[in-house]
Amino acid sequence: MYDNGKEFKVFDLFIELRKELVESQKIRSQIIGFKITFVSAAAAFIGVLQASFSPYTLCVPAFAAIFFDFLINSYSFSIKRLGYYIRYYLEPSLHEVYRWPEKAGYKTDQEFVLWERFLTAYNTSQRLAFIGNIGITSVVSLIAVIGLWNVMYNWYVYTLLLIFLILDIIGFAGPNRFNKDVEKRREIGGGDEKKKTAE
Repeated sequence: MYDNGKEFKVFDLFIELRKELVESQKIRSQIIGFKITFVSAAAAFIGVLQASFSPYTLCVPAFAAIFFDFLINSYSFSIKRLGYYIRYYLEPSLHEVYRWPEKAGYKTDQEFVLWERFLTAYNTSQRLAFIGNIGITSVVSLIAVIGLWNVMYNWYVYTLLLIFLILDIIGFAGPNRFNKDVEKRREIGGGDEKKKTAE
């Protein structure tokens, strides 16, 4: 059964990438938690002691939130990339090498769906994380704009903040390129949902 060691290589790579994926999810969650804590505390601190600081300090929580989002987006991209590779390269190899799930007693692979295939084959996506992250960043950015507007008008600061907000939104859209590529992968044979349906 294990004459050429292919089974071990595929399964070991699958396990290692799953570990890396889980670790990336943990780090991303920690960054999100730190973002919420730091941005909320900084906004409250500056708001209470605003008279003691320059009005430009109102921009600190806004820019900090955006930079945290850049880190969050980088890990989201890494997670999507790992999941994409597992789904379209490793899971088909596991099916080919181990003949899973037939050997486990299932008549077809529709009775037991591997995890990454389940995520792409069914409507399991949600946008709450995006709304939450953008919501926090938008709130502190709005506070900065209103606070500066009441004290002084500086279009340099507003323009810079707007540019970073646009980059932030573009960054959130980056990991979705893997979702858009799902149909393309199915058309060229990377996925087998349509083939199974036709059969």
